[in-house]
Amino acid sequence: MSLSCPLCKANDVSEDASSCSSCGSDFSVFKHLKVIEKNRNTRKLTNLTLGSMLVLALVGLGFTYMSAEVPPPKQESITVDEKDLMEQRLAMKDAQITELTAKLDELTATLNSAKDDTEESDYKGNFTVHIVQKGESMWGISKTYHGHGFKHEDIAGHNELDNSHSINVGDTLIIRHD
Repeated sequence: MSLSCPLCKANDVSEDASSCSSCGSDFSVFKHLKVIEKNRNTRKLTNLTLGSMLVLALVGLGFTYMSAEVPPPKQESITVDEKDLMEQRLAMKDAQITELTAKLDELTATLNSAKDDTEESDYKGNFTVHIVQKGESMWGISKTYHGHGFKHEDIAGHNELDNSHSINVGDTLIIRHD
């Protein structure tokens, strides 16, 4: 049986040939590629078989688990005192949730009303009231108002912050335009 050369497409190449009689191309690489492809196909079949066996084993374990009898849960009686205590705790948690929801609503309203910074003037010059938004840093705020971040320490000082790197969402900062 004759093959065709992958490079020059000559059709009179013997299947056992180590090189092409027309162009002299070495076939050893192509032979290795055929072996690799054959091994890959064998591995695919092996993996498919093992995967199928694993699925069957898992299905069998599932049926075993599902068919096992589980005793009903043990009913524990709750005393009247325990029930009253649970109801008190639930009432306290509900009150805390209501209080936190009110605080959250207040903060949300503050943030929504402060989305547009305001510019005002005092006896020393112009300044802007800035509400810190999520993802902002002192460096970025300084860059926004002063064109660079090097005045972040000045902004912290004007706002009496101990740490110029520690700001929180919702904080109000006064940005002076000196």
